[in-house]
Amino acid sequence: MGRPKSAVDLTEELLRKIQAFKNIPGLSFSLDQDNRPGRAAKIRIRLRNPKPGYTGPISFSFDATPEGFKQAKQKFNELKSSVGKVQTLSEIGTGANKLVTDYNNLKKTYTDDLKKWVNKNVTNEKYQLKGGVNNLFKDAFKEFNKGKYIEVPKAGATGINKRLKNILFIKDGQFQFPQEYEFLPGFNTEKKTFANNSTMFKQFLSYQLLKTILTLRLRCRI
Repeated sequence: MGRPKSAVDLTEELLRKIQAFKNIPGLSFSLDQDNRPGRAAKIRIRLRNPKPGYTGPISFSFDATPEGFKQAKQKFNELKSSVGKVQTLSEIGTGANKLVTDYNNLKKTYTDDLKKWVNKNVTNEKYQLKGGVNNLFKDAFKEFNKGKYIEVPKAGATGINKRLKNILFIKDGQFQFPQEYEFLPGFNTEKKTFANNSTMFKQFLSYQLLKTILTLRLRCRI
């Protein structure tokens, strides 16, 4: 039996490069790993907020190899000109439907930040002990329960402001993820209620921890 391609090419140096890569609002660069037989690690680029009129693909996949990293980086830079503007908290308009849509797009960039933080910190040995999933969840929440991630966009009408408060990225000690956000291929929020978000996020963390542990064991055998 040969070694999985990802175990050969996804070196510590390459992993650090991927983790350190800077996303921009509306465009994400991340690593997806799948330890099922025959599945190799992939670098994913997702155009989350294309400019009006853009008709090309919004998701791209590259091998998690040095050459794949170069190709992904080139594609990321090419796509920068196709990213539509993601409204900031201060720029989000006052029209009810547009405001909610703009804030949902902003929440996607916040979730990109969260996913990037998880992928960077999941290799910490303290999370590979009993209770690792809960500890990783608590530390992630502590890291993001502040600053722009908990601010309420300004709205002119009281009703709209109340609506926004109900869909904040973080509310009442819980993450409230945007609709139709893909954490992993086939693993997304779709239109799940916020009540399920903590359970879903812990499932994602559990998967990432298991993947990390299996990868480390595989490397030890090589």
